[in-house]
Amino acid sequence: MVGYGFYKDTYRGDVLSQEEWEVYSLRAQEHMDRFKRIYVVEGEQEELAVCAMAEALHSFRDGGGAVSSASIGSVSVKYDTCVDRTAKGQERELIRILRRYMRVYRGVSA
Repeated sequence: MVGYGFYKDTYRGDVLSQEEWEVYSLRAQEHMDRFKRIYVVEGEQEELAVCAMAEALHSFRDGGGAVSSASIGSVSVKYDTCVDRTAKGQERELIRILRRYMRVYRGVSA
């Protein structure tokens, strides 16, 4: 399990509070474990991948995508809607993130 100290100090994350980290890192690790059952996942940056996936899972909850407009008076935020927030879209994004840090492929038995 990746600790909050690693997230803050090594990954340099600033999106998640410690309380949010407890929830989203657990979910990210669950996705990592599932991906490792489905695919061959190799590399030494698993902790960084978990951090990035935890932030992505948090962004899915908050509407996902980049902020396209914001107001200060009456506090208004509008997110870019071009992000695919369906379950399949989220899955694709998590695998894309995983591939940024690790080698991911389907294994072939001989």
